[in-house]
Amino acid sequence: MTKNKTEKKKKEIKNFFESMKNGGNWLLSIVLSLLLTVPLFILLHRLLPNSAWDIPFDRIALAIALFSLFVFIFRKIQMVVYIVICLLVIILSITTAAGSYGIDDMCRDYRGLVYGLVHDPEPVEDFAEQMKPFPNKVAIKRAIEFDNPTVKQYANTAVRKHFIDEQKGENRKFAQYCAVFKEINSNWLYINDPKSREYFATASESVTNLSGDCDDHSILMAACIMSIGGTVRLVRTENHIYPELFVGSKADLDNLHYLIREKLFKEECNEKKLFYHVDRKNQYWLNLDYTEHYPGGEFMPGIIIGTLELK
Repeated sequence: MTKNKTEKKKKEIKNFFESMKNGGNWLLSIVLSLLLTVPLFILLHRLLPNSAWDIPFDRIALAIALFSLFVFIFRKIQMVVYIVICLLVIILSITTAAGSYGIDDMCRDYRGLVYGLVHDPEPVEDFAEQMKPFPNKVAIKRAIEFDNPTVKQYANTAVRKHFIDEQKGENRKFAQYCAVFKEINSNWLYINDPKSREYFATASESVTNLSGDCDDHSILMAACIMSIGGTVRLVRTENHIYPELFVGSKADLDNLHYLIREKLFKEECNEKKLFYHVDRKNQYWLNLDYTEHYPGGEFMPGIIIGTLELK
């Protein structure tokens, strides 16, 4: 009798751990399926035509179908999933220890991907075919005094004045560039050049006056951001000139997009879109014009005739 009780007890313990294992497998399948379903659903639902239904049954069906498909796949190839997860953990542990790419970076990129798909920043058509020589580029480059002590001090003061809490980790450099943008665009007063003469104020002059036309604004913005390590280029249209901030890859843009809309310029952005250009190297540049109070404002109309790279 005692032996039967012992066997029964062992069987109950075994069944308990089996049920726990199955429950853990289901939970893992559900979590992984959700992580993959969200960005894929956001991407695919844009391809569906708009329906007249009050309840979007087509979108609901798409989400359920994607989620069910991923759960089915994970349940069928559990061992492969476990191996892939173990490899990812090992690789992330190594890269985290090396300081190159860690779990925080992976979470940030996933968040940026989803956020970019949801809010969809606005790309503007490539203008490589329209390029012409950039007028007055020697005078403009000379005016961008990014190594001038007065300009550097002004940029440093702006950085210490705005967005201090966000200047940590991977957000540090972009939060600092945004701090410079906020300081300049919050105080800039547009004043025309003298009649019949193109006047380019130096960055050190504009630091004192905080006024001038689009040329002067672009020169000051470029100089200040360059003085704290950023990369800027100037874009000229037929009647306007404005600065653009070098962002980098699409993942960098998505992360900056989230930072601008949710952390730094939430009130200024509201429901507005971010606008950017993609160059021939597939690198992203964000609009820093004075026409909006947040980075990435809408471009002023006009045909682009040239860009001035600043190094």
